[in-house]
Amino acid sequence: MATAKPLPALALCALVAAPPPLAGAPGAPSCVGAGEPVDMEAGGECCVGLVASADPGGPPPPAPRGGRACAAGFAACKGDADCCSGSCRAHGTCAPVVRCLAPLGAGADCSAGRVCGPGLHCIDQSVPDHGMGVCARLAHACGKDSDCCSSKCAGKACVRHALCGRCARQGTEPSRDSPCCPGTYRGAGGPCVADHPVGAGP
Repeated sequence: MATAKPLPALALCALVAAPPPLAGAPGAPSCVGAGEPVDMEAGGECCVGLVASADPGGPPPPAPRGGRACAAGFAACKGDADCCSGSCRAHGTCAPVVRCLAPLGAGADCSAGRVCGPGLHCIDQSVPDHGMGVCARLAHACGKDSDCCSSKCAGKACVRHALCGRCARQGTEPSRDSPCCPGTYRGAGGPCVADHPVGAGP
């Protein structure tokens, strides 16, 4: 009975699947670098270590829309062509430009929509008012941070204030390092439950 001849070393190598090319190498799929605008709907993809994140304060894209200057995120607008992001939202302000950015660390301000790093949540710093009128709501006049339910006063008006941090969401167990997220508290059974306003139903 004839015995099979062993395959040459080169043939054996051909049977092993080649690893995918590294980002940036010839033949590798292109990715969007740090600080660059990305269009996820058109198939854009951020490079490794970056995430698509709203960036209202960043510079506008290099080519202004319609040959004229465009408005940054949250600026007033009348139509999509007014905005650098190409999106004028229903309440008349521009959506922020989405860029590939590094995730934020613990304690960083994520109020404008920036993405927090692994294991972190964007935690709203608002304090519950329960309809008692002890603090000013968003867009209401203020003189200092403590005047606002959101805990932040900017430009003499209360604005949203959120920070990246660790917390246990509704239905999950809190711990020493991850207390219940704002708007929830530790229930009798252990997991975090919603903090209902006084007089509200279950």
